[in-house]
Amino acid sequence: MRPRVPRDETPLAVYPGALTPLKGVHHLLHAFARVTAAVPDARLVVVGREMDATYARELRTLADRLGIASRVTFAPALPQPELAVWMRRAWAVVLPSLSEGMPRVVLEAMAAGTAVVATRVAGVPEVVQDGVSGYLVQPGDPERLAGVLRALLADRRLADELGRRAGAAADHGFSEERYVRGYAAVIAAARTAAGAAG
Repeated sequence: MRPRVPRDETPLAVYPGALTPLKGVHHLLHAFARVTAAVPDARLVVVGREMDATYARELRTLADRLGIASRVTFAPALPQPELAVWMRRAWAVVLPSLSEGMPRVVLEAMAAGTAVVATRVAGVPEVVQDGVSGYLVQPGDPERLAGVLRALLADRRLADELGRRAGAAADHGFSEERYVRGYAAVIAAARTAAGAAG
């Protein structure tokens, strides 16, 4: 169920995840610095645990060096309901990971009705349809990341439309009801197989 929260009037991107080098947040900051040249009122909120204290300090230093410190907020990890509100407020949820499994936050962002910008790693391309429910970029490519972020944060209508499609995809393919039905089918098949074997 989508949080009953309106999208921010100001262009807002949210990164939800741990602060470690493999998450590629440094690439996001470089990309966001490029975005602010074209979308000066854009903001970025980085939400997550500081798994690597040195890296977290380096990110703050980098934001300052890039001249975007006043537009980037670093927030601690939040309880799921609060994070869902941030995702709903965002024009884009960004996951610039260099490596991933199947990041749950991608599904959570889509369920919140927000467009996803993510890297083509692991199972992400199976969930995010490029140009339909969000955008996919190669890992470690801040220039391309900046391009798609700029497109979303400069165009509220585009952000809303991709968010709508992301929500519809989440409802159709990853809803709780579908999840429960899938498990029920697996259990029924296992019982049938056990009965046949007995």
